[in-house]
Amino acid sequence: MHAAAINLRGGVAPETTRFRRQSIIEYVLIIAVIGLVIVFAGPGVAGAIRNQSNLVGNTVNNGTVGGVEGGASGGGSAGADSAAV
Repeated sequence: MHAAAINLRGGVAPETTRFRRQSIIEYVLIIAVIGLVIVFAGPGVAGAIRNQSNLVGNTVNNGTVGGVEGGASGGGSAGADSAAV
């Protein structure tokens, strides 16, 4: 502890207490901002996750057909290394 922060009557000097209170207020404000971001962005993110989850579920349920990879321009492979679910 720095010598200037010690009060002769014991305890902590007011300057140090003020800085601690300021730090606590800053942390509370940061947490509040994070909370607001979660509250307002949460439904949009949840909807996007739900859509992707449904897309994956539908793909798994319908299955995929093994075929030519890479499209019409060539360079793809057919058969053995084609993933079929």
